[in-house]
Amino acid sequence: MQKLFLSGLLLFVSTLMLAQNIGYYLGPRGEFYVFDNGLTQKIEHLPVSDIHISNEYIFYKNNLGNFCFYKNGKKETVGPVFPETIIPTDYFTITDLNGTLNVFWKGVFRKVSFRPQNTYAYSDSLIAYVDYDDFFYVWMDGRTKEIANRGVDNFRVSPNSVAYVDVDGNLYLYYDLESDEVDYEVDGNFQCGNKMVFYHDRFDSFNVYDQGNLQTLEDDRVQSFKTGINVMAYVDEFDAFKVYYDGEAITAADGGVQLYEVKDNIVFFIDEANESWVFYEGEAIKLEGYVIEDFKIDNNNVVYVDFNGRLMGFYNGEKKKISKDIVTGYQIFEDVIIYQTGDNINEIFWKDEWY
Repeated sequence: MQKLFLSGLLLFVSTLMLAQNIGYYLGPRGEFYVFDNGLTQKIEHLPVSDIHISNEYIFYKNNLGNFCFYKNGKKETVGPVFPETIIPTDYFTITDLNGTLNVFWKGVFRKVSFRPQNTYAYSDSLIAYVDYDDFFYVWMDGRTKEIANRGVDNFRVSPNSVAYVDVDGNLYLYYDLESDEVDYEVDGNFQCGNKMVFYHDRFDSFNVYDQGNLQTLEDDRVQSFKTGINVMAYVDEFDAFKVYYDGEAITAADGGVQLYEVKDNIVFFIDEANESWVFYEGEAIKLEGYVIEDFKIDNNNVVYVDFNGRLMGFYNGEKKKISKDIVTGYQIFEDVIIYQTGDNINEIFWKDEWY
């Protein structure tokens, strides 16, 4: 998953979100409850705000304005200063505590850069940034590595790779602690997957560099393309919809698509016949014979509201019925799905069980 942070980013907070096995909700008077591995406990009796959740932690501001977090049944207070930026990922949380770029990793705040970063790229496993010296660095697994000593301002990331263009227009792919020079005079609109980069070259051909192997996918420019972790989808010049998976481009819809989204290793698309599909592990699978209008994707799961108002999902590789009743709202975070029915009754679906 790639994300680009810009100063002034508004962070979304809902009244109920869940991570892989933890979640929270607010009581009628603002009480702060945490659901953790099937158990619920009241963490704060007074209202809290600025709640952010990762796989293991829930960060929040308590009623006194203190910066706090919850983990494994316990809450801790970090201090009286609440960061302007909190961005949880699967393996660390980015903050701007004390005006610098920090990560909260393995229970400790660690400084990544003294420079307040206006723009940087991050994924669930790494951060790529330009520091004071204008050198280009990657922070990953607690270590910082310089990967370019010349100006870099155009870069993309995936969970284990960084693609970047230097001042001369040369395209590089950084993975396995080394940088490969891929091509030169490339289009600035490139995208990065795990150990691969997709781009248009100086002749307008559409290419992939995949773990050292350069392959031309299309001789002419494609209309659009979107990249996940180990998968990429695109619309070619003739409107055919194709997915690059396991080293080859597979046609998923000859007649084109109305919409498509790529996240993690799954592709959701709606074809010109108004049918809704997913492409997963090399196969196109039809979900519904109509246009799904309300859907969310995370961790290779697609959750959507069907035409009867009930919640369905492509979950762990299978189509499943999630709710028996009409839903009024829902949220997905990795393998946990929460939804509301009736008078704001909250139900949780996780690993094929209801809570």
